[in-house]
Amino acid sequence: MTYLDVHPSLGGTTEVLFDTINVATAGDNEILAAPPATKRIVVVHYLLNPQGAVNLYWRDGAGGAALCGTLAFGAAGFLEVSYRDGVLGTSDGTALVLNLSAVVQVSGHIAYLLV
Repeated sequence: MTYLDVHPSLGGTTEVLFDTINVATAGDNEILAAPPATKRIVVVHYLLNPQGAVNLYWRDGAGGAALCGTLAFGAAGFLEVSYRDGVLGTSDGTALVLNLSAVVQVSGHIAYLLV
């Protein structure tokens, strides 16, 4: 199934893409591979469900700049964030990475655009 949405601030009609989040390694974890050099990832929705205490944050590629502040979970829980014009985005041609402070299972899903 293809889901298209109109995003005037992002250049018009764009296909919304979906993927799962399933990581458990401390440090950088690539969630979405780098798109072509002329495209960037714009996240419009994500849900994170860590199974224990962990600090995490989104990065612009492995070792890249932080895309948000640290999200601290003292125990298992979840966080769901949505905004149709994007809650965070990468630089052109850069992967989306989730950095974990500890070895904790983090599951979830993500919806994004390539613009």
